[in-house]
Amino acid sequence: MKRPSLPKRPRRASEDLLARFTWAAVVVVLVRSPYAASDASLNQYVLTEDAAVRTELPRALREISGLAVTADGRLFGHGDERAVISQIDPSSGDVVKAFELGEDALRGDFEGLAVAGDRFYLVTSDGIIYEAQEGGDGARVPYHRFDTGAGKHCEVEGLAFEAAQRTLLIACKSVSIDRLRGSVVVLRWSLDRREFDVGLPIRMSEAALSALTNDRRFRPTGIEWHSASGNLYLIAGPDGLIAEVTLEGRVLATKRLPRIHRQPEGIAFLPDMTMVIADEGRRRGRLTLYRRGGAE
Repeated sequence: MKRPSLPKRPRRASEDLLARFTWAAVVVVLVRSPYAASDASLNQYVLTEDAAVRTELPRALREISGLAVTADGRLFGHGDERAVISQIDPSSGDVVKAFELGEDALRGDFEGLAVAGDRFYLVTSDGIIYEAQEGGDGARVPYHRFDTGAGKHCEVEGLAFEAAQRTLLIACKSVSIDRLRGSVVVLRWSLDRREFDVGLPIRMSEAALSALTNDRRFRPTGIEWHSASGNLYLIAGPDGLIAEVTLEGRVLATKRLPRIHRQPEGIAFLPDMTMVIADEGRRRGRLTLYRRGGAE
Protein backbone atom coordinates (compact mmCIF):
# COMPACT_ATOMS: atom_id res chain seq x y z
CA MET A 1 0.00 0.00 0.00
CA LYS A 2 1.40 3.35 -0.98
CA ARG A 3 2.04 5.84 1.75
CA PRO A 4 0.12 9.04 1.06
CA SER A 5 2.40 11.86 0.05
CA LEU A 6 2.46 14.96 2.16
CA PRO A 7 1.76 18.30 0.53
CA LYS A 8 4.90 20.22 -0.29
CA ARG A 9 5.70 23.11 2.01
CA PRO A 10 5.90 26.37 0.06
CA ARG A 11 9.49 27.42 -0.43
CA ARG A 12 10.42 30.68 1.18
CA ALA A 13 12.21 33.34 -0.85
CA SER A 14 15.43 32.90 1.11
CA GLU A 15 15.39 29.14 0.49
CA ASP A 16 14.76 29.74 -3.22
CA LEU A 17 17.77 32.03 -3.43
CA LEU A 18 19.87 29.46 -1.55
CA ALA A 19 18.84 26.80 -4.06
CA ARG A 20 19.89 29.08 -6.91
CA PHE A 21 23.28 29.64 -5.33
CA THR A 22 23.76 25.93 -4.67
CA TRP A 23 22.69 24.85 -8.14
CA ALA A 24 24.94 27.41 -9.74
CA ALA A 25 27.86 26.21 -7.66
CA VAL A 26 27.49 22.79 -9.26
CA VAL A 27 27.17 23.80 -12.91
CA VAL A 28 29.55 26.73 -13.29
CA VAL A 29 32.95 25.70 -14.63
CA LEU A 30 35.95 27.34 -12.99
CA VAL A 31 39.01 28.12 -15.07
CA ARG A 32 42.10 28.65 -12.94
CA SER A 33 44.57 30.28 -15.28
CA PRO A 34 48.02 30.67 -13.65
CA TYR A 35 49.02 33.40 -16.10
CA ALA A 36 47.44 36.61 -17.29
CA ALA A 37 45.88 36.18 -20.72
CA SER A 38 47.78 38.05 -23.41
CA ASP A 39 44.56 39.66 -24.65
CA ALA A 40 43.44 40.92 -21.24
CA SER A 41 42.48 44.58 -21.44
CA LEU A 42 43.82 45.10 -17.91
CA ASN A 43 47.30 44.80 -19.41
CA GLN A 44 46.65 48.08 -21.25
CA TYR A 45 46.66 49.98 -17.95
CA VAL A 46 49.88 50.90 -16.16
CA LEU A 47 48.87 50.83 -12.50
CA THR A 48 51.74 52.71 -10.89
CA GLU A 49 51.99 55.83 -8.78
CA ASP A 50 53.75 57.64 -11.64
CA ALA A 51 50.90 56.86 -14.03
CA ALA A 52 48.15 57.90 -11.62
CA VAL A 53 46.31 61.22 -11.87
CA ARG A 54 44.77 62.04 -8.48
CA THR A 55 42.18 64.55 -7.31
CA GLU A 56 40.64 65.21 -3.90
CA LEU A 57 36.89 65.11 -3.36
CA PRO A 58 34.76 67.41 -1.19
CA ARG A 59 34.30 66.44 2.45
CA ALA A 60 30.75 65.32 1.70
CA LEU A 61 32.26 62.43 -0.30
CA ARG A 62 34.84 61.40 2.29
CA GLU A 63 33.18 57.99 2.47
CA ILE A 64 32.65 57.59 -1.27
CA SER A 65 31.46 54.10 -1.97
CA GLY A 66 30.49 53.67 -5.62
CA LEU A 67 30.96 55.13 -9.11
CA ALA A 68 29.07 54.96 -12.39
CA VAL A 69 29.18 56.70 -15.76
CA THR A 70 26.11 57.71 -17.78
CA ALA A 71 25.68 57.01 -21.50
CA ASP A 72 26.67 60.61 -22.24
CA GLY A 73 29.92 60.24 -20.29
CA ARG A 74 29.19 61.95 -16.96
CA LEU A 75 30.67 60.52 -13.76
CA PHE A 76 28.51 59.98 -10.67
CA GLY A 77 29.30 58.74 -7.18
CA HIS A 78 27.69 58.29 -3.77
CA GLY A 79 28.57 57.98 -0.10
CA ASP A 80 27.79 54.97 2.05
CA GLU A 81 25.25 56.29 4.57
CA ARG A 82 22.76 58.44 2.63
CA ALA A 83 21.11 57.98 -0.75
CA VAL A 84 22.70 61.10 -2.23
CA ILE A 85 24.03 60.77 -5.79
CA SER A 86 26.60 63.36 -6.92
CA GLN A 87 27.82 64.25 -10.38
CA ILE A 88 31.60 64.63 -10.17
CA ASP A 89 34.02 66.42 -12.48
CA PRO A 90 36.73 63.75 -12.84
CA SER A 91 39.43 66.28 -13.71
CA SER A 92 38.95 68.43 -10.60
CA GLY A 93 36.98 66.28 -8.17
CA ASP A 94 34.37 69.05 -7.84
CA VAL A 95 30.71 68.16 -7.37
CA VAL A 96 28.69 69.51 -10.30
CA LYS A 97 25.36 68.71 -8.68
CA ALA A 98 23.78 66.33 -6.17
CA PHE A 99 20.30 64.87 -5.78
CA GLU A 100 18.76 62.66 -3.12
CA LEU A 101 16.37 59.73 -3.16
CA GLY A 102 13.17 60.30 -1.20
CA GLU A 103 11.50 63.26 0.48
CA ASP A 104 13.01 62.26 3.82
CA ALA A 105 16.68 61.47 4.26
CA LEU A 106 16.93 57.89 2.99
CA ARG A 107 19.66 56.16 4.97
CA GLY A 108 21.33 52.78 4.63
CA ASP A 109 24.62 51.02 4.00
CA PHE A 110 24.92 51.88 0.30
CA GLU A 111 27.60 49.88 -1.49
CA GLY A 112 27.24 50.37 -5.23
CA LEU A 113 25.86 52.52 -8.04
CA ALA A 114 24.88 51.71 -11.61
CA VAL A 115 23.21 53.64 -14.43
CA ALA A 116 21.01 52.02 -17.07
CA GLY A 117 19.52 54.43 -19.57
CA ASP A 118 17.82 57.19 -17.61
CA ARG A 119 17.66 55.15 -14.39
CA PHE A 120 20.03 55.19 -11.44
CA TYR A 121 20.39 52.18 -9.16
CA LEU A 122 21.80 52.03 -5.63
CA VAL A 123 22.36 48.77 -3.75
CA THR A 124 22.81 48.22 -0.02
CA SER A 125 25.02 45.67 1.69
CA ASP A 126 21.94 43.53 2.39
CA GLY A 127 20.81 43.42 -1.24
CA ILE A 128 18.16 46.14 -1.36
CA ILE A 129 18.06 47.90 -4.75
CA TYR A 130 16.73 51.45 -5.12
CA GLU A 131 15.77 52.75 -8.56
CA ALA A 132 15.27 56.43 -9.41
CA GLN A 133 15.50 58.88 -12.25
CA GLU A 134 18.15 61.59 -12.33
CA GLY A 135 17.30 64.79 -10.46
CA GLY A 136 18.52 68.35 -10.64
CA ASP A 137 20.86 69.91 -8.13
CA GLY A 138 19.30 69.74 -4.67
CA ALA A 139 16.32 67.72 -5.88
CA ARG A 140 14.62 64.94 -3.90
CA VAL A 141 13.43 62.30 -6.33
CA PRO A 142 10.94 59.43 -5.86
CA TYR A 143 12.25 55.89 -5.97
CA HIS A 144 11.26 52.23 -6.24
CA ARG A 145 12.61 49.70 -3.73
CA PHE A 146 13.35 46.03 -4.52
CA ASP A 147 14.44 43.46 -1.94
CA THR A 148 16.48 40.94 -3.92
CA GLY A 149 16.95 38.59 -0.95
CA ALA A 150 20.69 38.43 -1.63
CA GLY A 151 21.53 39.83 1.79
CA LYS A 152 20.53 36.60 3.53
CA HIS A 153 23.52 34.80 2.02
CA CYS A 154 25.79 37.49 0.57
CA GLU A 155 27.44 40.65 1.85
CA VAL A 156 26.98 42.93 -1.14
CA GLU A 157 29.82 45.29 -2.14
CA GLY A 158 29.50 46.63 -5.65
CA LEU A 159 27.05 47.13 -8.48
CA ALA A 160 27.42 47.41 -12.26
CA PHE A 161 25.20 47.44 -15.34
CA GLU A 162 25.87 44.98 -18.15
CA ALA A 163 24.12 46.37 -21.21
CA ALA A 164 24.03 43.32 -23.51
CA GLN A 165 21.80 41.28 -21.18
CA ARG A 166 20.27 44.25 -19.32
CA THR A 167 21.37 42.91 -15.97
CA LEU A 168 22.66 44.45 -12.79
CA LEU A 169 25.80 42.68 -11.62
CA ILE A 170 25.95 42.42 -7.83
CA ALA A 171 29.34 41.63 -6.32
CA CYS A 172 29.49 39.65 -3.09
CA LYS A 173 32.31 40.54 -0.71
CA SER A 174 31.61 37.31 1.17
CA VAL A 175 29.07 34.48 1.08
CA SER A 176 27.68 32.42 3.93
CA ILE A 177 26.89 29.26 1.95
CA ASP A 178 29.34 26.47 2.77
CA ARG A 179 29.51 25.19 -0.81
CA LEU A 180 30.59 28.62 -2.04
CA ARG A 181 33.17 29.45 0.58
CA GLY A 182 36.52 30.30 -0.97
CA SER A 183 34.75 31.68 -4.04
CA VAL A 184 34.03 35.14 -5.33
CA VAL A 185 30.44 35.35 -6.52
CA VAL A 186 28.77 37.90 -8.80
CA LEU A 187 24.97 37.72 -9.06
CA ARG A 188 22.93 38.75 -12.10
CA TRP A 189 19.66 40.59 -11.47
CA SER A 190 17.46 41.08 -14.53
CA LEU A 191 16.14 44.61 -14.95
CA ASP A 192 13.28 43.36 -17.13
CA ARG A 193 12.09 40.50 -14.90
CA ARG A 194 13.13 42.06 -11.55
CA GLU A 195 14.66 38.78 -10.41
CA PHE A 196 17.89 36.81 -10.42
CA ASP A 197 18.81 34.81 -13.50
CA VAL A 198 18.75 31.21 -12.31
CA GLY A 199 21.96 29.34 -13.08
CA LEU A 200 23.81 32.41 -14.28
CA PRO A 201 25.77 33.73 -11.28
CA ILE A 202 29.45 34.22 -12.03
CA ARG A 203 31.66 32.25 -9.67
CA MET A 204 35.45 32.40 -9.38
CA SER A 205 37.83 30.83 -6.91
CA GLU A 206 39.81 33.21 -4.72
CA ALA A 207 42.88 31.12 -5.53
CA ALA A 208 42.50 31.84 -9.25
CA LEU A 209 41.98 35.55 -8.65
CA SER A 210 45.04 35.92 -6.43
CA ALA A 211 47.35 33.48 -8.24
CA LEU A 212 49.41 36.23 -9.89
CA THR A 213 49.91 38.23 -6.71
CA ASN A 214 50.45 35.44 -4.18
CA ASP A 215 47.54 36.66 -2.06
CA ARG A 216 45.21 34.28 -0.31
CA ARG A 217 42.19 36.56 -0.25
CA PHE A 218 40.19 38.53 -2.78
CA ARG A 219 37.30 40.46 -1.21
CA PRO A 220 35.51 42.63 -3.78
CA THR A 221 34.59 46.21 -2.91
CA GLY A 222 33.78 47.41 -6.43
CA ILE A 223 32.77 46.07 -9.83
CA GLU A 224 32.37 47.52 -13.32
CA TRP A 225 31.68 46.24 -16.82
CA HIS A 226 34.38 47.26 -19.29
CA SER A 227 32.41 47.97 -22.46
CA ALA A 228 35.43 47.85 -24.78
CA SER A 229 36.39 44.28 -23.84
CA GLY A 230 33.04 43.03 -22.55
CA ASN A 231 34.71 41.80 -19.38
CA LEU A 232 34.29 42.59 -15.70
CA TYR A 233 36.73 44.46 -13.50
CA LEU A 234 36.70 43.71 -9.79
CA ILE A 235 38.63 45.66 -7.17
CA ALA A 236 39.39 44.15 -3.78
CA GLY A 237 40.01 47.08 -1.46
CA PRO A 238 41.17 45.21 1.67
CA ASP A 239 43.60 43.19 -0.46
CA GLY A 240 44.81 45.97 -2.78
CA LEU A 241 44.05 43.97 -5.91
CA ILE A 242 42.24 44.39 -9.22
CA ALA A 243 41.14 41.61 -11.56
CA GLU A 244 39.67 41.20 -15.02
CA VAL A 245 37.32 38.26 -15.54
CA THR A 246 35.01 37.17 -18.32
CA LEU A 247 31.24 36.95 -17.87
CA GLU A 248 31.73 33.18 -17.73
CA GLY A 249 34.00 33.49 -14.69
CA ARG A 250 37.38 32.96 -16.39
CA VAL A 251 40.16 34.93 -14.73
CA LEU A 252 42.16 36.79 -17.40
CA ALA A 253 44.48 38.93 -15.29
CA THR A 254 45.07 40.23 -11.80
CA LYS A 255 47.28 43.10 -10.66
CA ARG A 256 48.23 44.74 -7.41
CA LEU A 257 47.09 48.32 -6.94
CA PRO A 258 49.79 50.85 -5.95
CA ARG A 259 50.03 51.82 -2.29
CA ILE A 260 48.51 55.24 -2.93
CA HIS A 261 45.10 53.56 -2.73
CA ARG A 262 44.11 53.79 0.91
CA GLN A 263 40.68 52.19 0.67
CA PRO A 264 39.43 51.62 -2.92
CA GLU A 265 35.65 51.29 -2.98
CA GLY A 266 34.43 52.15 -6.48
CA ILE A 267 35.50 51.75 -10.09
CA ALA A 268 34.18 53.14 -13.38
CA PHE A 269 35.33 53.83 -16.95
CA LEU A 270 35.02 57.13 -18.78
CA PRO A 271 34.05 57.10 -22.50
CA ASP A 272 37.73 56.95 -23.56
CA MET A 273 38.13 53.92 -21.23
CA THR A 274 40.11 55.87 -18.63
CA MET A 275 39.83 53.89 -15.43
CA VAL A 276 38.57 55.80 -12.38
CA ILE A 277 38.99 54.40 -8.87
CA ALA A 278 37.42 56.02 -5.80
CA ASP A 279 39.01 55.77 -2.36
CA GLU A 280 37.55 56.60 1.02
CA GLY A 281 39.75 58.92 3.07
CA ARG A 282 40.26 60.00 6.65
CA ARG A 283 39.34 63.58 5.79
CA ARG A 284 38.59 63.52 2.08
CA GLY A 285 37.91 60.89 -0.52
CA ARG A 286 40.01 60.71 -3.69
CA LEU A 287 39.64 59.88 -7.35
CA THR A 288 42.52 58.23 -9.20
CA LEU A 289 42.58 58.09 -13.01
CA TYR A 290 44.57 55.61 -15.08
CA ARG A 291 44.59 56.14 -18.84
CA ARG A 292 45.04 53.24 -21.22
CA GLY A 293 48.70 52.97 -22.11
CA GLY A 294 49.84 54.76 -18.92
CA ALA A 295 50.46 58.42 -18.19
CA GLU A 296 50.38 60.89 -21.03
